[in-house]
Amino acid sequence: MAVTEVPVEDLYPDPDQPRRDFPESELRELGTSLLTQQLVVLIVVAIANGYRILDGERRWRAAKLVGKKSLRVEVLAEMPSRSELTVMQLTANSLRQDLTVLEQLDAYEALMQTLNCSASDLAKRLCVSKAKVSGVLALRNLNDEQRELVRSGELSGAKAYALARMDNNQRDEAMRQIRAGSFTRDQAERLSSRKGKETKRGQKHVLLQASSAFVRIASDDAMNIDAVLNVLDEVTRELKKARSQSLDITTAVHVLRDRAVKRQSVEAAS
Repeated sequence: MAVTEVPVEDLYPDPDQPRRDFPESELRELGTSLLTQQLVVLIVVAIANGYRILDGERRWRAAKLVGKKSLRVEVLAEMPSRSELTVMQLTANSLRQDLTVLEQLDAYEALMQTLNCSASDLAKRLCVSKAKVSGVLALRNLNDEQRELVRSGELSGAKAYALARMDNNQRDEAMRQIRAGSFTRDQAERLSSRKGKETKRGQKHVLLQASSAFVRIASDDAMNIDAVLNVLDEVTRELKKARSQSLDITTAVHVLRDRAVKRQSVEAAS
């Protein structure tokens, strides 16, 4: 691969680039810094009328915005396959420090689907901790309203992570505080740390022990052996499905919870 400097007008974005959100305020700030120095080169491949940007579209957009005439690029010898290019772009995007937490979630999910890998395998590939990947994937628990609060900046990444770790009751309480404008990071951490320690008043529950493992089942309905067996059958089916998709246990639990919440919402609406 060779590094060279090419006119900005000869660079073209990749139409299949996974990243779509390029806020102008951030681009202008980046562009101003590019006028002074360009620390990271763009990765491109030669095409008939110039160069296609494989990594660095944000820097290119920022340069255009502030009128910078040329950029340093690294030219690949040949075009990667579509799958190789997707993995390269998603991997690069997932490691960006400037990504929002929801953009990170999109990148992680797309990588897991593209590579057909588990959250644990993804952590190894990206050289980040399993806790980091699990924390990002927990954002799947947020509903549309909560995600919009994150996108608008009303809810910080740290608060979003805490909100995602809460159960439904704690999340409802947090949303009341958010709407009242009184939701602090300390309150978020306190609420999320109480997760799993409280049982709703009047809720029935049983604690099963098998070898050294414990399984707690709670329900608003009457609890008997048939009810417990039905729950265990459903969980077994879903976990087998998760295993066939190479999901780890943390991700599988999030998927189970999401499906249960959606089912409850449908039942409540009917």
